[in-house]
Amino acid sequence: MLLSFNWLKEYVHIELSPHVLAEKLTMLGFEVDAIKNVGEPISGLVIGEVVTKTKHPNADKLALTTIRYLNEGRVAEVPVICGAPNIASGQKIAYAQVGSQLPGGFRIKKRDIRGISSEGMVCSLAELGKEAISETIWVLPASANLDEDIQRYLGKPDVIFNIDVTSNRSDVLSVIGIAREVAALLAKPLLLPSDDKALETHIARLPPSQFSSIDASNSSDSKSDLKKGAATPTKQRNVSTSLTVTVEAAAAVPRYMAVALTGVTVAPSPRWICDRLHTHGLRPINNIVDVTNLIMLEYGQPLHAFDRKSLSGDAIIVRYARTGEKVTTLDGRLVALAETDLIIADNDRPIGLAGIMGELGSGISETTTDVIIEAACFSAAAVSKTATRTGFDTEAASRFIKQTVSADLTPHALMKAALLMLRYAGGRMSSERCDIVQKLPQSPAILFHLARVNRDLNLDLSEQEVKAILIKLGCTVTDHNGDNQAGEIIFHVTPPRFRKDLNYEWDLIEEIARFYGYDNIPIALPRALHSSSIGLTDIDTQVHAIACSLGYGEVINYPFIEEAYLEAARIGMESLLKPLNPVLQQASVLRPNILPGLLKTLKTNNDKKHLVRGKFFELGHVFSTTPPDYLTSALPSIAAFSGTRKIDFTSNERNVLGWLCSTPTTDRTWYADKRATDFYTLSGDLEVCLERLAPKLVLTKVPVTAARLENALPFLVQDESAFLKLGDHVVGYLGRVHARVIAYFDLPEYSSVYYGELDLATIEKLQRDHDKPPLYKPPSSYPYLTRDVALVVAAKLPLGEFIEDFKKMHECVTAVSLIEIYSGAKLMEVTKQAETDKETPTTKPLLKSFVFRLYLRSAKKTLLAKEADHIVEHIIRKLKRKYDFYLR
Repeated sequence: MLLSFNWLKEYVHIELSPHVLAEKLTMLGFEVDAIKNVGEPISGLVIGEVVTKTKHPNADKLALTTIRYLNEGRVAEVPVICGAPNIASGQKIAYAQVGSQLPGGFRIKKRDIRGISSEGMVCSLAELGKEAISETIWVLPASANLDEDIQRYLGKPDVIFNIDVTSNRSDVLSVIGIAREVAALLAKPLLLPSDDKALETHIARLPPSQFSSIDASNSSDSKSDLKKGAATPTKQRNVSTSLTVTVEAAAAVPRYMAVALTGVTVAPSPRWICDRLHTHGLRPINNIVDVTNLIMLEYGQPLHAFDRKSLSGDAIIVRYARTGEKVTTLDGRLVALAETDLIIADNDRPIGLAGIMGELGSGISETTTDVIIEAACFSAAAVSKTATRTGFDTEAASRFIKQTVSADLTPHALMKAALLMLRYAGGRMSSERCDIVQKLPQSPAILFHLARVNRDLNLDLSEQEVKAILIKLGCTVTDHNGDNQAGEIIFHVTPPRFRKDLNYEWDLIEEIARFYGYDNIPIALPRALHSSSIGLTDIDTQVHAIACSLGYGEVINYPFIEEAYLEAARIGMESLLKPLNPVLQQASVLRPNILPGLLKTLKTNNDKKHLVRGKFFELGHVFSTTPPDYLTSALPSIAAFSGTRKIDFTSNERNVLGWLCSTPTTDRTWYADKRATDFYTLSGDLEVCLERLAPKLVLTKVPVTAARLENALPFLVQDESAFLKLGDHVVGYLGRVHARVIAYFDLPEYSSVYYGELDLATIEKLQRDHDKPPLYKPPSSYPYLTRDVALVVAAKLPLGEFIEDFKKMHECVTAVSLIEIYSGAKLMEVTKQAETDKETPTTKPLLKSFVFRLYLRSAKKTLLAKEADHIVEHIIRKLKRKYDFYLR
């Protein structure tokens, strides 16, 4: 959000420097990203007069001019070549002398242009930093004198803050919104005109206009009383004109106001309005449209101006669209309307999308003389639904969706807009203010405990100090008259209506901390609870810590996903959940599986060359109309609702952990720097995870049949996939992702991608059923040694059981890893040999060579190399009693 320091000072008397104010705003929770100085005086820039203008002899589009100006009090004339189409003799212009430096660092020099000398430059507003783009030079009023300071016409220097506003504080997305905060912080009054009369006085002090003075004879307070409690539809007719306003969609329009002006003249806006729009990122259009944009920036209240003569029946109707209706918006886009779209219409046709954009035919043009100004409060849901469906993203829609608009300021904003238009476009008010008000939402009364704020903030604030801060914020504070046996100081706090973020007591405590000053709160260690039961008991916390310890990086994706991804993977197409009003049309379904999101993350990082290897996990929820049939635990169905209408399906929401392993591992082996990821890489990581989560349960892998794979896991390869069981319960699966899925995501660099998923609800239930406190074993403080053992075994050896026995054979074995598998032709020719090498080999096929790496560490001392060798020999002897193998 951009904010003018000069504009802010019109509402709060500020004696601080811009940089000090920026620091205080940041400490208040509104981080100032940047500070920019604009309109600083330019040395060498003066008022000049075009004395002569002739065609450049060597260029068709250039003019040779003579510029007269004052140089140190003496009149001087210099030749200047200019290419602007509007330059003419007799004009007063902004002349930059040789040596001047314009905004952006451009320095003016004497130079030859097509063989003729040019001394200086005739400037446009863009070159002076006052506009984004200018095709013509800036022409000053004819009354400007050469001895005047040009800064008078450029305006005061200003400072522009670029402020980050958090999503819960939409009420400060305006000049007045920030002014409220600054006024409360500095304990200064908010200088907001109290009534229409004060507003008229304020407008009269603004720079003069070429039009007549204000004629507000039809805008007296007696004629602008609010009409409240209207039924649906609500209609109001002006007594002075035939203009009729009807609100049929009353539930979506808490307040609708309008006023008519007649006899206006559409023309360029005065310089100060153009400057303010430009510094806040908006392009000036004309005096009518610019005023509506100015008020939106100032009050946060979007306005719209209609050309009254373009309306049919001199009527404005706020209703929902009808089947078949279309509207051409101001940007020339033809929009087919839906029955859920809230629109503004006349008697014949739609004339605008409510809160989003007006219709092209009813917009302001150069011939407009009669104007209707609309100021309304539209519901966030109604505007959001239409904006999302049609793809519009306008400043007005953003403010309605974020609930920036305060219904209490709407009359004030409308009246100021009308008075500004009368001052700078002429004319008079031709109607009283039409004001249709439904029941406005009321702020909740919050029970506030003084002891709690002091406890949570580690302070000792008095009742008067706390109440003073809350009252500065616009809250109403009353004493609590209910039961209070403990003798606590309790009172009721009602936040102002524009503070929609204040709903609970902790919200008020945060406000106390903000305005008391975070830097004034004493530093103290948090109070720790001393209990033996504290630990990683939450399943999400446990699996997150385990996955990170195994080298996986966390991914967080939106639960909404593109249906095309699911079609490519053939994931749960028959049980998809589709919201009635999706956040994005491209992501219109709730994900039934974590895999597409992880693959999309892998592709994004691969395309940007952010990684060469990748192991990802995502902890999140998946959704479907029915739970997977392979889960043995039944999940409760959750009825889904949209508003007050029940939908005819149930949804299942599961908490799962998805794993993606797709790259070479980083472990160095004796024969190579890397080895390719395979089924056992992910399988080993999942085994470690499940062993830590449920150490008392036996983990088994069940092969996936072709029928089950086609029904439940069609995105995996059958020969390299398995279900994971803890005891008798299926808790997940893993396998190699099918090549067609990899091809769809365009990942040619990854020939093998493995995916696994754990159902955390089932695992958590098993944890509770087999909950036994783990025994603590302190880690050894001594270094470890490694020994590699190469064995030739039968191909059908139960590898998992073999590795577990390896670990159990000696207390110094802390870990065993498989680092090589070999099954070449030479092994097929040789059978088991005796350790003496004296037995005759016989033929016995289907042998494999495994290389295991043993990690040995003693808890009592540093192991010697000789001791490590003896331990390995001891383990080999004991394993030979159970398994048939020989050392290679």
